[in-house]
Amino acid sequence: MLGVNLIRLKKDLLITLMIVIVGSLIGYVFVSDNMQPNLHKNVDLKIEQIWNHNIGIILLIIFGGIITFGLLSCIILFINGLSFGIVMANLSHHMILFVLVPYATLELSAFLVASLMSFSVSRKIKQALCSRQIGYLYKNLGHEKLFLAIIFILLGLSAILEVYL
Repeated sequence: MLGVNLIRLKKDLLITLMIVIVGSLIGYVFVSDNMQPNLHKNVDLKIEQIWNHNIGIILLIIFGGIITFGLLSCIILFINGLSFGIVMANLSHHMILFVLVPYATLELSAFLVASLMSFSVSRKIKQALCSRQIGYLYKNLGHEKLFLAIIFILLGLSAILEVYL
């Protein structure tokens, strides 16, 4: 059973990574002049503002992904990849490497983990409904606590880096 779950997790991770990569490539390659964001605005964001925004996205990924069996999670990951690509297209290589990549890697990783969590929970809900055993669902939600801990750590670190870089 553990081997099957591990294979599913690997497949889900591969799918979510491909969605983010494709979104990033599309954003980077097909950005037009009228889509370029104004990256030179001096916006003074606080850690808690970034944290709250990212937690909202995480909740949308998790609960929206559970309800839609992962479809909404994939759409949100694609949009984040797209915006990442658009921002990359408008920065110098130095800025991408030393400013964008450190916090964006952590932030996108948290979104990927949340997406994997939504896939996992939606599968478990489907299994519980098919077997008509709600107790099955309660017993098998152990790894999701680990997913949440990883998400919170990644989001906290990315918010700190985003403010101070």
